[in-house]
Amino acid sequence: MSRISMLSAAWILLFLLSRIESSEHACMLEKWTKNDLWNVLDCDEQPRLLHNATTFGAMRQIHAEITQQELENTNSMHVDVTVRHNSKGRGVYAAQAIPKDTLVWSAQASSVRFLSGTTFRHFLAQLPPAWACDILQWSYVLSLDDDRPRASAVMGVDLDAGSFFNTATRTEPANVQYRNPCLPKMEFVALRDIAVEEELITRYDYFTNEDGWGYFGL
Repeated sequence: MSRISMLSAAWILLFLLSRIESSEHACMLEKWTKNDLWNVLDCDEQPRLLHNATTFGAMRQIHAEITQQELENTNSMHVDVTVRHNSKGRGVYAAQAIPKDTLVWSAQASSVRFLSGTTFRHFLAQLPPAWACDILQWSYVLSLDDDRPRASAVMGVDLDAGSFFNTATRTEPANVQYRNPCLPKMEFVALRDIAVEEELITRYDYFTNEDGWGYFGL
């Protein structure tokens, strides 16, 4: 058995044990934060995979089995893109010229939501470690009502190429951004004309609540 298979088996076993209320694992597991999960899965050593429609579809199916929420098995990209490794890990690149204000990506078909830390952990437990590490890296918390940030918070992750968007820096400003931050119709549009082979960059801080993980015990 490979090292990755052994890690996955051990990870799932811990979660099966956690379902037993009397097990001491249950208490420990429910207290694990995102950082704890990252370390348990040895995420710094996991490969950074270039997922495709098959693996993203498998993730969506696992989510549907856990939450009973079916999603369309489609890609939410509205323009042609490629995904490849780069100095940041992975990135999304334009495979066509994209005029300003073009709809680039929308959330309806492939973005999944979690309303509890327990469900999120259970989802991770069903995945191979490398996939689970990607989910930890890609997931975010949204507050749907600024006046009630905790009560309106949900955890989200985009199970398609949208997860490979990198965030802006001082030297790389955003060229795509959310037009509608409200679920379930979040959309990325081009902020300017984007050339072929240009990386698509957004700003995470425009839509994520960095304090929100504590709402879910993560």
